[in-house]
Order: sequence, then structure tokens, then C-alpha cells
Amino acid sequence: MTPGRAARKYKKTLEKAKEREAIRENRAALQVIAYPHSFRDDAERFPHLHELETRYEQGEKLSGKEIEYMCQSEYYEGRLELEECDDYRFYRIYLEHLVVKHKFGMPAETATRTEKFLYQKKLAPEVTKSRNQELDKFYTEWKAKMENVSPTSDRLLMEVRKETNEMLKKSRASSSDTDLSIEKMEAQEREIIFQSKATYVKVKNTLMHLGIDRVAFTFCGEEVQVDECSLIHILWRHFAAETKLYDDQKSLFTSVIRVETLIFKLKEILERIEKSEQLGDTIPADVFFRHYGKLYRVYFHQVTKSEEGREDYLVYRVNTFYPVDLEKDINDSKELTAEKIDKWLKVYV
Repeated sequence: MTPGRAARKYKKTLEKAKEREAIRENRAALQVIAYPHSFRDDAERFPHLHELETRYEQGEKLSGKEIEYMCQSEYYEGRLELEECDDYRFYRIYLEHLVVKHKFGMPAETATRTEKFLYQKKLAPEVTKSRNQELDKFYTEWKAKMENVSPTSDRLLMEVRKETNEMLKKSRASSSDTDLSIEKMEAQEREIIFQSKATYVKVKNTLMHLGIDRVAFTFCGEEVQVDECSLIHILWRHFAAETKLYDDQKSLFTSVIRVETLIFKLKEILERIEKSEQLGDTIPADVFFRHYGKLYRVYFHQVTKSEEGREDYLVYRVNTFYPVDLEKDINDSKELTAEKIDKWLKVYV
């Protein structure tokens, strides 16, 4: 077999393997977010929804998935007024806002008449006006939370606040370099506040569905954790290209790795690398690996943690994790040697 033919055959095999992996990841993500009850029709669904609403009104604490299901149902019925549903309502209208502002999610030429109608409905002036009024309210409330420097027991909120202020600082520096007008600068900062709340809601819901706030495992002889801080940084920087208002020089994930399964996927990959013993007993600052033909980089950072029932301890947190596209990362990887772990995984040493 000629080198050219062998290369084409490998590429074809790789693409099929990536498709299968993406399907597995999508199925796994759907299992994570699935509601524990299924209904054949509204005749079965409505009594269950009524039961949830009654329990909620009587002050009973519902599970995260029950609250999400109740809010989702009420949203589609146009009566989403419960305070408990504010995050869900914001996330829905934020996605609609992206559709209108950035033409994200436009229906394809092959879309059905109903899909095209629903898309056009989002663009209607009266709908846009109502949505913007709601967004104004969410913007004011969330901006105040981001500006509040008081300590809070909500660790997720504290980390999002830190990330938000860093992104605002970078946005202002970028605007200054490009002589952006005051109006455009304010509009850009407004979008960052929206993205901040959307990130908070998405990470909060993801952790709720997973039923954990982190995973811990051993890597190069050290305890490593992927936690809410890891997810915030990764989600904000390396997902959702449609929300980025300026080029922040960050690479983006594809469907091979989903937000809903990222914690466990990264843990699985690093444990396979650990088992290979290719990296030794000293944890590096960062690791390159190639997964299904795509190069990734993961950074670790040692932090001190404290929790109930355990004294303060040192642990390595996954600080960030992303697919490699930028020249600097590519050049860094070229200084290392790729060692095969299995058919679709290599680590660079």
C-alpha cells in the first residue's frame, strides 16, 4: 500500500471513530440530563406536573431535576412566574437573544415550515421588546452581584465573579486598543454580564445533573481534582463561540467532548495516561495528549482546599483544558515526543 493510500485509509478510519465517539458522548450527555420519569402523553404528564407544583407551593424541597422539569414545563406553557425558575427563564431568553443578535441557530434551508415559523417568531418586534425588558432586569441584578465584593458561601458565584471581572478588564483593554466607542464598549460589557450569568447557570445545572461538585483521582502520584472552578474556566473560555464578542485567542471544543460529560471524560483520559506510567511520579505543570486525532492541553495548579471533616490540604486542580489550535501551543507540543497509550490516545513526554 502506497503512503498516500495508507494516509487516506487512516483518515477515513479516524473520521468514523470520531463519529462513533461523538455519538457515545451525546448519548452519555442525554443520560446525565434525562428526567427520571417518562410520559407517553400529556394525560400522564399533567398530573405529575400538578403534583410538583403542589409540593413546591406547600414548601416541600424539590430535587434539582424536579425543579428544572417544572420550570421547563411552565416555560413552554407561557406561565413561568415562579422565582425558583428565574435561572431557567434567563437561560432560555438568553439563547433567544443570541438567535436575534448574532443569528445563532438560524434554520437551514431544509428546515421544516414549523421550525422556520418559530425562528421568525423570535424576531418579531413585540417579542424582542419583551425579551429585552426581561434581560434588562436580569442584567441589573447580576451586574450588582458581580460588583459586590462581600464574601458568600456560594463558591460557584465567587468563582464566576472573579472570572467576570477578569473578562471585563480584558474587554476594556481590547476596546481601548481598537478605539471602540463608549456605546459599543457598554454593549460589549453588557454581553459579558449575560455570558457570566449563563455560565453560572450552565455549570450549576451540570453539577446538579451529575450529583457532584467535583471528581478526584490520582495522577503522577498526586491527588487531582476537576471541580466547579475548572468547569467555569473551561466553559467560559473554550465553549460557545457564538457568545464571544472579540477574538480572545481561545480554541473551542467540538462535539467529541460535551460539557455534561467533560468532568468524567477528562478523568477517564488522565487515568488511562496514569496507568501507562509514561509520565513518571512528578506531576507536570501541563500535559499534551492526542485523543481521536485531536491535540489537547491540560494545565494543573496546586491549591489549598478546606472542607468539613478534613483539615486544609494541598491538591492539584485542573486549571484549564482545551483543544490545541494556536501556533504557540502547537510549537510547545513539538518539543515533546508522542507516546502511544492505545489506538486513539497518545501522550506527549
